[in-house]
Amino acid sequence: MCKVEEYINYAMKVERYNIRYFRIIALIIFTNLSCYRDSENIEPVSRNKIFVEVNGKSWDSTSSNGVVFTSKSHAINCSSSSTNNNRASIYLYRYYTDKNGVKDLLESLLLGAIPFRQGTFNLSGSHINSCNPDAIPSIFYVTNAYDVTVDEYVVAPKYQNTIKITKADTLNKFIEGSIEATMYRIRKDGDSLYLDTLRIKNTVFSMYIEK
Repeated sequence: MCKVEEYINYAMKVERYNIRYFRIIALIIFTNLSCYRDSENIEPVSRNKIFVEVNGKSWDSTSSNGVVFTSKSHAINCSSSSTNNNRASIYLYRYYTDKNGVKDLLESLLLGAIPFRQGTFNLSGSHINSCNPDAIPSIFYVTNAYDVTVDEYVVAPKYQNTIKITKADTLNKFIEGSIEATMYRIRKDGDSLYLDTLRIKNTVFSMYIEK
């Protein structure tokens, strides 16, 4: 914890131009710089909250060999167009932390053209150009290895694929809801260990739209 004010108050009690005075001033400067560096290294706490479950397993977990998996999210207006500001794009990401403490992207769940109002909407649209004015709500799932796409999944039409918006606060630009979908693989690159079908259930989110 930084105690710059304590050092300053003490220095003011010491006779000016005394060698001890200059030592205390140096300590104040050094402490202030240290506090500044510490504040830079603190990762801001996200206001968004998500829970993603795929094939019965949570995205946020720790493997038996100690690998830590975490998730992040953000949401933006579907486009800068004033005619399209009532829809949002939602991005959910899963990372794993390597032995050096570096986070690498592992999976992405992308939702496009999501109406910014309460209701249940079918995720039957295409993820391509999902912010066009006539776009239909969509979902797209991607797996990665060292920033290279490995697998791609789209919805299986014969299943229930929906997003339910339970709260849409236009004043505070806040959106909340749940997702349920069954997706099948349309692309496989290399020796992927992922299944051909992914079932997304019990997945919820609450987040602020960034712009």
